[in-house]
Amino acid sequence: MDRSKVAATVSAICLTLVLVAIPFMGNCAEPSPKPSAQKPYELTCWGVRAGMTLYAYSVALSDIARRHSKWLKINVIEGNISPAIWASLDKPERRAHLVAAQDNRQRWKYMSGLFGADKIKYDWTKVRYLFLINFLVDGLVTLDPKIKTFKDLKGKRVSFGSTPKSDFDFIFGKLLEFEGMTFKDLASFEYMHMQAQADALKDGLLDVAVVGYSLESLDPVKLGASPFATELAETKKLHFMDMNPDAVRHVSKLVPSGLVYVPAGSLKGQTKEHIGISKSLAFVCDLDLPDEVVTEIARLVYEHAGEFAKFVPVGKIMSKNTMCAIGRPGEEFHPAMWKFMQQHGIRSNQILEGIPGTQGIIRK
Repeated sequence: MDRSKVAATVSAICLTLVLVAIPFMGNCAEPSPKPSAQKPYELTCWGVRAGMTLYAYSVALSDIARRHSKWLKINVIEGNISPAIWASLDKPERRAHLVAAQDNRQRWKYMSGLFGADKIKYDWTKVRYLFLINFLVDGLVTLDPKIKTFKDLKGKRVSFGSTPKSDFDFIFGKLLEFEGMTFKDLASFEYMHMQAQADALKDGLLDVAVVGYSLESLDPVKLGASPFATELAETKKLHFMDMNPDAVRHVSKLVPSGLVYVPAGSLKGQTKEHIGISKSLAFVCDLDLPDEVVTEIARLVYEHAGEFAKFVPVGKIMSKNTMCAIGRPGEEFHPAMWKFMQQHGIRSNQILEGIPGTQGIIRK
């Protein structure tokens, strides 16, 4: 047999072997990579420079993704907290590339339709939680020692928020209502940011202002006041106006919030505990955010929660156990995050519930 015939015979045999083997090759082949593994997924994180916490957490999440994810990239931009920024995006694929840092009252605000959300064409049920940022408390301070309760606010100038027709209006209105009062009983209800409130109180242009506290540590449990209030307390003798515990409990049935007793010493001059109302900060997204992206975010936070403290001091409260302690029901989380939580035994309780040493702060 000449060489050409031998070559032809060998080629035919090889071809036959290849054809026979093809049906079995699929069982041994490497699984095809996920779409996200083939091409990096870019996500925009809407960070707000409100006390730097929201923005700092956003930067921390971006850095954690950069160092620990092979395919997820998170870009951080500055933005405002309301309304939900994806509501103005007309295409689902655009909303699927965005997360934002907001408090846990925002979804309630959108769903209630009481704050202008009904004028925006968007399905607000699509706003979903991802993970916790911090636990916050709002309290009231004054320079007038005679102002001790809500009944003492008649004829007084008060500020409890910076935005008209907000959740602060609603909460403050319900607290007044519980005492048989309305906004008409006040001399004025001013809209100011915390720095402006502190300045106005110091200059005698305001009688009562709000003080914001955040959870600084869990062991021991410690609440710290905002920089504006801390600076104010260094120059003026503050008096702490308590909210009515029963009134706060009543409001907490209407709004995502809770009754908190701020420990003495949380602010200079505070010699006894101070009654305030709580809320949580969290990252939220649109329901269109892909499941695999949400799962990757969940994995990053779960495995690297301790790294948030490198970017924001209060980030040291983050852990596997507290990462979703927003105090909201499962249906308000993104389904992929809720699934991750169930698989890893992560609770959605309020962050201070069940932690030793918090009985003096959270009471029924």
